[in-house]
Amino acid sequence: MKTVLHIVVLMMAGACLGGCPSFWNTVQVPKESNAEALYKLAEQQYKDGQFTEAAESYEQLKSGHPEFKEMPSVCVKIGDALYAAGNYDRAISRYLQFLELYPTHRFVPRAKYYVALSYFSQIKKTDLDNALIKRAEQSFGELAADPKGGEWAKKAEEKQRECKRMLAEKEFDKANTYYKMGNYSAARVAAKRVLEEYPKLGFDDQAKDIVDRVKAE
Repeated sequence: MKTVLHIVVLMMAGACLGGCPSFWNTVQVPKESNAEALYKLAEQQYKDGQFTEAAESYEQLKSGHPEFKEMPSVCVKIGDALYAAGNYDRAISRYLQFLELYPTHRFVPRAKYYVALSYFSQIKKTDLDNALIKRAEQSFGELAADPKGGEWAKKAEEKQRECKRMLAEKEFDKANTYYKMGNYSAARVAAKRVLEEYPKLGFDDQAKDIVDRVKAE
């Protein structure tokens, strides 16, 4: 009797598992559905200003679903979310990774622009070192000279000029400081650098004045 009852129980369990689609649906969720859900989550997090969380969700999507149809866009959006969160170094890393993976993609000029903008966004006016300004200026310049850059090349040209003006201002301040300290030779060198490397950016007349005053000393 116990044997018969055991067999009946097994048959009923098998029938339930085989005929209950809801059970299997909860276990076997299509992989693409997971990817779409994660993408929508990341998009909503970014929209809500949760940039760090959005970056993490995009990263999970990238690593867990490399076959996702919008992967180039996902790679760029990782950089976007990190940039918006103020994590500029990581943003640069992700944009450069995108450029390496998709060198002919239509988002390339945009990614290059945000690499340069990430350098630019780290510049502080109190910094004595001009390395970041020069790095940003060079990056904007390369994009500005790219015939395939489109609207991003035009934006880069404007930012490059802004960087050059910052460099000109710093160089002029250096020349002026040297002059006040009585280091006329260094003042002349800095002033001439303004005239030769950063002309027509608003400091020509002041730089010429320093050069003329040094000559008169």
